[in-house]
Amino acid sequence: MEINKYCAIIGETPEELSFGYDEDYLTCVEMKRDLLMAMVKQIEQGVTGFLTAVEQGAEMWCAEACLAMKSKGGQIELICAPTCEEQANRWHPERRERYFTILEQADDVCEGGDEYILSNAAVLLVLGHPAGTRAARLIDAARKRGLTLCQVS
Repeated sequence: MEINKYCAIIGETPEELSFGYDEDYLTCVEMKRDLLMAMVKQIEQGVTGFLTAVEQGAEMWCAEACLAMKSKGGQIELICAPTCEEQANRWHPERRERYFTILEQADDVCEGGDEYILSNAAVLLVLGHPAGTRAARLIDAARKRGLTLCQVS
């Protein structure tokens, strides 16, 4: 019987990034590349799926990268666990549309948000240096639960 090994992602939000929401900015493109390389490394080390709350920034990029890998024949799961039902209500329409597209294409959408993610992940990828209280809480909880932490700069 194959055991699933899941990897979660946390990272800087657009509000924390110098380029904000400009995903064409060179630094953003480099961050996305670094994230993808870290995801591939995790797959090579036995990760079978990714867990995300699909928040704006790194979490959304991870979900989109996972879906892109799946579309090319990758045998990887995407499980989304939004933090709340109204999560994307106040987002810009383009990002809200991306969010709902991700949820529609995910292998599963689960309730429980961060608690679900922490309870099911073996690895937490940390992209950049997130400074928000949610990120700090997740990183602290991951350490306490013995998850493997991987910093992606």
